[in-house]
Amino acid sequence: MEFFQIFLTVLMGLAVIMYYVLSRYKQKKRAEYGNDERWKNIVLSATMVVYHYYAAVLAIVVLGNFLYRLSPIDIQLRLSDVFGLLFLILLGGSTVEFIAFQVYDKRM
Repeated sequence: MEFFQIFLTVLMGLAVIMYYVLSRYKQKKRAEYGNDERWKNIVLSATMVVYHYYAAVLAIVVLGNFLYRLSPIDIQLRLSDVFGLLFLILLGGSTVEFIAFQVYDKRM
């Protein structure tokens, strides 16, 4: 197994753990705040941050695809690497959301 595969596997494991941590954090804070107005504002703000994250990822994918189509360079990737990176990008939203919850919980 090459270095990139090992690195990708470790990152996938961390991303899955981060998803679990986020769900536990949200459950704990929802119970702590009792689903009040402050908690709803925190959730709304964190959701908007994640929305902007996914919009930025989409823009990068579209731009990358456009540049790839125009360039004469032929790049070959394994499908497993592409799906691994896509998995990390999708689960990266959990990390972004967790950080946003932390920031907005302290700020509000």
